[in-house]
Amino acid sequence: SSLATFFTRALNNGNTFCSIRDELIHIKSYIDIQNVRFSGKFDVRFEIPDDMLGCRIINLTLQPLVENCIVHAFKGKNGKGHIIITGVRENDDIYISVADDGLGANITDINYLNKRVSEAVNFDDHVERYGIHSVNSRIRLYYGSGCGLSYSYNDLGGITATVHITTHSKEDTE
Repeated sequence: SSLATFFTRALNNGNTFCSIRDELIHIKSYIDIQNVRFSGKFDVRFEIPDDMLGCRIINLTLQPLVENCIVHAFKGKNGKGHIIITGVRENDDIYISVADDGLGANITDINYLNKRVSEAVNFDDHVERYGIHSVNSRIRLYYGSGCGLSYSYNDLGGITATVHITTHSKEDTE
């Protein structure tokens, strides 16, 4: 069942890393659960080359981005929402993008959003986007400051969140 797969993948036996393939399995389970909850209001298309599926990624990197599409981008949207997850590998660099056709036009300053994601979080304050801060912080911790999360507008009328990692984590080089 999708629920069992979701929780099994979320725990990942306590491992920090998983394969991109396993991360996508986790997302598929999450989408199945959310489609039951929201009566099939959105779909996801995966465009990840087979040669990237075995690459390592930090566990629970992509699912929070998909969750943001559902919670924020599709809130108030009429009709079905679409999410496209794509991957590109350029030498040792891996870029995985999560694009939606949600209400991204409502975000008037994408630079502000990128700045907010990169800011240090004061947990004594009420923090919005904690999940996204966590994703970006974990990427930078394990892959270095040249990697991370960024946002851009897309041709679908929504927002694209792009994860940049390398094929080697900092742990591999230490």
